[in-house]
Amino acid sequence: MKRTTRDDDVECPSRCAASGPGWLSRTAPRSSASGLRALCFAAAVAVAMALPACNKGNKKADQPQEPAEEEAKEEQPPPGPRGALLPDPRNQVPAGGEIRQSLLIYAVGSRSMLGHFVHHESPGTAPILLLMHDERGIDEWLRERADSYARLGYHVLCPDLSELLNETLDQPVVDNVVAAVAEAEVRLGRQPTGRLAAIGWGRGGAQALTLARHLDLEALVICYGPLVTTPNALEAVREPVLGIFGRLDQVVPESMVTEFHATMQKMGGTFNGNVWSDEGHDFMRLPNDPTNALEANLEIVNWLDTYFEP
Repeated sequence: MKRTTRDDDVECPSRCAASGPGWLSRTAPRSSASGLRALCFAAAVAVAMALPACNKGNKKADQPQEPAEEEAKEEQPPPGPRGALLPDPRNQVPAGGEIRQSLLIYAVGSRSMLGHFVHHESPGTAPILLLMHDERGIDEWLRERADSYARLGYHVLCPDLSELLNETLDQPVVDNVVAAVAEAEVRLGRQPTGRLAAIGWGRGGAQALTLARHLDLEALVICYGPLVTTPNALEAVREPVLGIFGRLDQVVPESMVTEFHATMQKMGGTFNGNVWSDEGHDFMRLPNDPTNALEANLEIVNWLDTYFEP
C-alpha cells in the first residue's frame, strides 16, 4: 500500500515514503472547495464500503435484534466494482442537467471513426475531458468512468483508437483526436471552447502524452503508460502532468518513470508522480489492494480540480 512520492511544495502526511527516488511535484495549492470536493468524494466511497460490515458486525449483544424483514430493508447496497471511481455515480446530479451517452461518428480523412461521448443536456461552457482507452478498448469499465467524470461537470469524449495502439507516428493519433473533438463540439451545438485535458491508461497513457506534445491541454494524467523520456520529445510539454504507476509494473519499469521525472525537471515541466509499491501494471482495473485504486482515482480528481475545473 505504500507509495513512493515526494511533494516539494505541499506536505501531505497521508503519503508514505518508501525506498527509491522521489518524484517532482510542483502542484498549485488546492482551493478549499477542491479539498472539500475530494473529502466528500472519499467519504462517500468509505461509507459505501464500511457500512455493510458495521451493520452486520457491530450490534451490541444486549440490544434486541430487529426483525429479519426490517433488517433486509436497511441493508446497504454493495460497494461498486474493484477500482470504481464512484460508489454510485447515478446519485449525483450534474450541474448541466441530465447527461446523455451517445455514439460519436467522426471523419478522419476518408474514414469514418467511432467514439463514445457523454455530454450534458445543457452544453454550457463545460470543457471536454478526453479518456484514452487501454488495450481493452472502449469497454464497460471505461464507460463507467466516462459517466462518472461527466457527473463531475465535464463533457467526456472517448475516441476509439484501437487501430492506433501500436502506432509509432504521432500524427495519426493527433489527427484522430482533433477530428473527434471537432465533431463533439458540433454535437454540442456551440463554438469550440478550446479547453481540453486528457487521462490515459496503458497504451492510452502513451497516446495522451502524445497529445500533450502537439496540442494545448490544460492537464494530463498518465496511468501506467509507456513514457518518452528524451528532452527533444518533452520540450513542448508544458501541461501539468500527474503520473500513476506501480512499482511491480513489468511494462513501465520504475527506471522509466525516474528518467521521465529527471527530464521534466530539466525542461522546467510540472510532474507529480505516484508509485504504489505493491501494485503492478493495470492496477486501476485489477488492483492487489482495492484501496490503492481508490487512492489513485482520488489523486486524479484532485489533479483535475486543481488544473481543469469544469
